[in-house]
Amino acid sequence: MTKLRHWLSLILAPLGRRKWLLLVSLLATSYYAVKPANGFLPGYWLAHGWPLQCISRESNEFKLSPWIPFTRVTEFHLGPLLFNLTIAAAISLSLVYAWHWHCERNGSWRRFDLKELLLITLLLATGIGLTLRWRSQIAANEKYVEQLQEIGWFPFGRTPIPPWYLQPQYDAGLLGRQDWWHTFSLAWSPEQPDIDINRQMSEIVNRGETLPLQVFDLECDDPRLTDEGLAAISRWAPHCESLFFQSQASFSHQGLADVARNMPRLNRLTLWSENLTDESIAEIGQMKNLTYLVLDDIDQRSHRESLEYLKKLPRLKDLQPPKHWVISQADQDEFARRGVRLRYFGE
Repeated sequence: MTKLRHWLSLILAPLGRRKWLLLVSLLATSYYAVKPANGFLPGYWLAHGWPLQCISRESNEFKLSPWIPFTRVTEFHLGPLLFNLTIAAAISLSLVYAWHWHCERNGSWRRFDLKELLLITLLLATGIGLTLRWRSQIAANEKYVEQLQEIGWFPFGRTPIPPWYLQPQYDAGLLGRQDWWHTFSLAWSPEQPDIDINRQMSEIVNRGETLPLQVFDLECDDPRLTDEGLAAISRWAPHCESLFFQSQASFSHQGLADVARNMPRLNRLTLWSENLTDESIAEIGQMKNLTYLVLDDIDQRSHRESLEYLKKLPRLKDLQPPKHWVISQADQDEFARRGVRLRYFGE
């Protein structure tokens, strides 16, 4: 028992002597565990938590606010939050013990030996290297988005992301200016109408190109878009969160199956199509992260029974079903209990 108390005193003594350093470290690291956003795409939904996302909340798209993470919460995950707090505690304890070991070894916090100087130099060099790499990647991505105009994709809705949404990268010095990162929407609008979107997208994918994270929304009103072209788009933009097809597109449920498989982050889908069938809606039912869905069945090929596929979407918040569907009161009540807003209830 005496030995146990001796070892406990040795272990806990640094925490008592450096209690203010421990407190400040815990406050700082716990801040990152909860508040900063885990991602780069602000919008209607903001994600919080680092390194794991633990909170999602609703936010005004045009008035983004970092505070307070626990307001208007749409999702809360205790496991990732505990993991983040564990990481925060581990970092804080490591810092306290390292500082205590340094002071005890050298007799003063002002004195550093060669090994410590080499370690500090390595950490600084790593930070500088990451900064240069991050900045060059941002510049390359923005240049790539601008070059897409040559093949028919035009950026619009260029929105600067506030620095608090880029933490901890911003606080670590990986970003030096507030306007270095923007989000884009891309619209297919080629200057030459004879450009084939299916061939263009297939060539891009065959070259191994991938759409940067800054682009979160794609809009296409080309009626010639086929399953082949849609499959290429899904492989080109795996991180895209929003798709908008306004025209009478030619793709079928097979193209939507590729979207469900290759675009796991998709949460907003607007689809006007004369080829919308029950099979198409079944594939849409596999897009588990959808929160916003608008369906316009131009030729009325789908049936109200396909609503069962949409009931399986766990994160759905806003649904506009085809106009010819007659939604029963029981289904309306079921969606209301889940917090899903039905925009129209049929004719």
